[in-house]
Order: sequence, then structure tokens, then C-alpha cells
Amino acid sequence: MMEARRVRKAPKVILTLLALGTLFLMLAQWSVAESSTDFAVACADNTGCRKLRVIGAIGGKHVRRINAGDMVVVVGKTKGGQAKVMKAVIVRLRKMQYSWLGNGFMTHFDQNAAVVVDANGDPVGSSIKGPIAKDAALRWPKIGAIARTIV
Repeated sequence: MMEARRVRKAPKVILTLLALGTLFLMLAQWSVAESSTDFAVACADNTGCRKLRVIGAIGGKHVRRINAGDMVVVVGKTKGGQAKVMKAVIVRLRKMQYSWLGNGFMTHFDQNAAVVVDANGDPVGSSIKGPIAKDAALRWPKIGAIARTIV
């Protein structure tokens, strides 16, 4: 006579916790990937904007990391307090990054800042407050020309 063996199944609580853990990890990865294009930067020129909010990066098919010298789409308040969608070039980042020149230097600043530009990439303002990254100055010569300090 054969005995029937009981197969012990995992309780529903453990399965539910595993499912929630997997969902949490997926959401955490998604939020990290999307966070590179949703942050505030200071306006480094004299256009009248104070704070700019980055809402997108220009160029690339996928979500990409933003470095100094990249053109981004920003929302900023202009005269009269109206919000306006503009293009800007990132000139300072708090994130420590290697220079794209390949010389081994790493740079970082104490704040994130951008310069408002027009459709051709020419700066709208006539002067830039504070230092700018050398990467941005070499990639955008007109921004480098009006900057006081290039680091």
C-alpha cells in the first residue's frame, strides 16, 4: 500500500511579499531612469529668469543622463510671472563627472545652472554670472565668449 505524501505549499503571504518586492524594485529603477530630466537649475545669465525646471533633454532616443554642455528643454518664469517653455544649455552641475576631453580631470560645482538659448544655440542674455564648465564653453563657443570664468 502506497502512502500519499503531502506537498507543502508556500503561504500566500510570502508570495504576496515577493510580488510586492519585485514591483517595488521595478518602480525604483523606473524613477531613477526618469529623474535625470526633472530637476531645478538656477539661471546663470541676465535674462530675468530665476529658477528653471528641466523637463526634457534634446537629442538621443532613450532616457539619457544630462552632462555639462547638453541642451535641454526648460520651463521658466519670464516678465509678468508667466511660465514659458525655452531651450537652455547646462553650464554647471553638482554631479562629479569626467571631462569629455579625455584628460582624466573630474569637475563639479556647488549648484546646477543653465543659460537660456534661442533655437540656433545663441545665448539670449548678454552676460553669465559665475563660472562655467570647460566642456560647455568648448561645445558652445558663443556661451564661452560671454562667460567671465571658465573652469
